[in-house]
Amino acid sequence: MEMTTTPSIEGKRIRKYCGVVAGEAILGANLFKDLFANIRDLVGGRSATYERELQRARDLALQELEQKARGLGANAVVGIDLDYEVLGQNNGMLMVSASGTAVIVE
Repeated sequence: MEMTTTPSIEGKRIRKYCGVVAGEAILGANLFKDLFANIRDLVGGRSATYERELQRARDLALQELEQKARGLGANAVVGIDLDYEVLGQNNGMLMVSASGTAVIVE
């Protein structure tokens, strides 16, 4: 499945628009990850733990988006938009949502 943030795929013609699709992933940050991230914040540098969790959430959201597009008979998704939010008490949850337009290209 071709997936892109652009409104079209170069060299391919959109034959049919199947509809808007979306995928979401909500992950909780656990106490130990928070503790080590806070230590990293104090001494400076990037938090590899949070970066891995963010990548995992993004991958899950895009996988769900692809599954929904396949369910509509699409072979591509164009115009993908990724959004990130923190949710929950004390901002303890990370949400990544992906949306786009499922299409059939030739």
